[in-house]
Amino acid sequence: MTKERDACSKLTARREAVQQTKYEVECQGGTELLRCDSATTDKKKAECRIRRATSTLRLIEQPYATRGRPQSSSVQLLRRCFAKSDAHHSPRRPQIAVFVVFDGVSEALADAAANTEVRSDFGPRFDLPPMVLPAPFSQKVLSLVCTIVVPWRKSRLSSVTPTQVSHLPISSLNARYSTVHPASEGYSKPVESVDASSLTIMVAQGGLSASLGNVSAFVYSWTPMILLMSYSVFSFFFYIVIPPTLQAVLFYIYLVLQTLTALSVSTEAMQSIRPSVKARRAFRKAAKEGWGETENGKPWPKIDIVLVAYLPNEQDIIMRQLRYALREINYPSDRVMINLVYNTPKPIEPVETELRELEQAHARLRVIKVPNSTSKADNINHYLSLDFKCDIITLYDTDHYPDPNALRWVARRFLQGGIDIIQGRCCVYNYDETWLTRLVAAEFDMIYGVMHSGRAEVQGYGFFGGSNGHWNASLLKTLGMQKHMLTEDIDSSMRAIISGARIEYDLKVLSYELAPETLPALLKQRLRWAQGWTQVAFRHAIPAIRRGAYSDNNGIRSRIGLFQLLVYREIFFHIQLGLFFILLSGLILSLPHEGLKAWFNNFGGFSLAMWILGLNLICLFVTMCITLKNRSNFTHPMGIILFGLLSPFYYTAVSFSSVFCHFREFVKFEKWNPTARGAKKPAA
Repeated sequence: MTKERDACSKLTARREAVQQTKYEVECQGGTELLRCDSATTDKKKAECRIRRATSTLRLIEQPYATRGRPQSSSVQLLRRCFAKSDAHHSPRRPQIAVFVVFDGVSEALADAAANTEVRSDFGPRFDLPPMVLPAPFSQKVLSLVCTIVVPWRKSRLSSVTPTQVSHLPISSLNARYSTVHPASEGYSKPVESVDASSLTIMVAQGGLSASLGNVSAFVYSWTPMILLMSYSVFSFFFYIVIPPTLQAVLFYIYLVLQTLTALSVSTEAMQSIRPSVKARRAFRKAAKEGWGETENGKPWPKIDIVLVAYLPNEQDIIMRQLRYALREINYPSDRVMINLVYNTPKPIEPVETELRELEQAHARLRVIKVPNSTSKADNINHYLSLDFKCDIITLYDTDHYPDPNALRWVARRFLQGGIDIIQGRCCVYNYDETWLTRLVAAEFDMIYGVMHSGRAEVQGYGFFGGSNGHWNASLLKTLGMQKHMLTEDIDSSMRAIISGARIEYDLKVLSYELAPETLPALLKQRLRWAQGWTQVAFRHAIPAIRRGAYSDNNGIRSRIGLFQLLVYREIFFHIQLGLFFILLSGLILSLPHEGLKAWFNNFGGFSLAMWILGLNLICLFVTMCITLKNRSNFTHPMGIILFGLLSPFYYTAVSFSSVFCHFREFVKFEKWNPTARGAKKPAA
């Protein structure tokens, strides 16, 4: 094999153009030279390809375009191919490329490949390995590559090594290893041989394969929506055709469960009053007394702040966020280090140069660019692999503005002991941008200002929500992040609870973040969250409920709470939609006969339903009143009132999207979209 490779290298180094390509075919009966592309008829070409399909192609000679001479048609086709690919490339869709590498080395083709760059959605920019193809057969293969690159660009990313390529049919390569991942080891080594039968099949069926692949990708991406539509149509007609008695039984079951949920929510809201009062008292006391050089004679613990960024999304805000953190955080400068941990698929200038200059100007700033990162989890895990010494690791998304005294409250609680993770309160600061940000800000005030603290009081545990989380450093380094989870933060929180970690929710630890400003951006974010919660429920529900939370001494309160959070929560979306379809079918069937007034008097034809509905409205009113009391600095009272009025419709839409994500998880459809960030500034 070594001799053949050396001979091949010498032949391909000849600086002259060979007019006719020759292939040596190793057959059982000996060796012969095939000139399939010079055959005069289609029948002879087909016969030639069939004979060649049972053998392994070895390059003897190939045309070569010397420097300064016109490029061969293969080189031109290669450039056109990837120019076409780049023109069709969407920044939200990964490109798919098939690399076919033979033994020989063509300098012209290697140059063309080396000068061609492929950009991945969430990986770094990387150069193509030498793509060496004999001509004129290369024109057919390269045409096939061009055909595949564009139609298959929606396929999911997988890694493939040259060893796998050399023994796999290319048609199988497209189906199973649709993309060559930039992090593949041994990636640039040429493959010694390729099964020619696969090349023949693909040359003959390339267009059909690409078309079928397009159809397959389309069906795959739309399957969850088709399932949701089928689910909705079936549910609507199911409640029409079933007997009235069964319909009434189901209605009251759903309504009772809905009412119990509303009572649970309002109970948690009322339980949040005491921690809210304590937090306000602590704020007033700290403003009066200030902060000392030590805390009760103990030195302040060392804290590493980790800002996690996907630079293309946050290039407009990153410099402002870092300057704010360096200037405003009220914590001893020798006890805190700010780490920007980011990834980017391509160099972004002048932002990266400005980041390096800012790092040089500030001793307590580290800027860490993570190679080959494709996710937030990759960035965090890379940071955890570095040898940095600290007591507490604080995680923020890059759009967050920490309250200046947030780390003081974190350090004070850690010094008291008995805690492993603190989750702080997140508030929205771009409240006034759009009507959508007003509703999201009100929702965050209800969730983070009321529900989380109330749940911690009632159920005896908190959980890490992804940002404004403060970890015992050794615990986070032990657990790490799981990149295959859509919500790696919730997953890490559940793994921490199962491992016995103590998690608390602290209203005094504030940070301010950006809400999505457009409906598509919000929808993408919430779909990812919903599917991520479903993944976590399937993975952790049983062990979490079985163990309970250590902060509750593994008691019944935390077990019931975890059942409600991981199991009942996912079932409740179907309960709410069942109630919705019963009311909708009742409205359509009863309204023509009874009229609108009669339908409202008994709420869809069911006695006592209006009384139960009234109880639900009282629970909603109580929750909104407590939210108004605990609202953040940026939120206006009218925004919370409007959110309360729209909440029945909003949470019905949430139920539809969550069931849609159940179907996504059922078909294993995963699509990660980082939330777009604008360059908005908080109000003074």
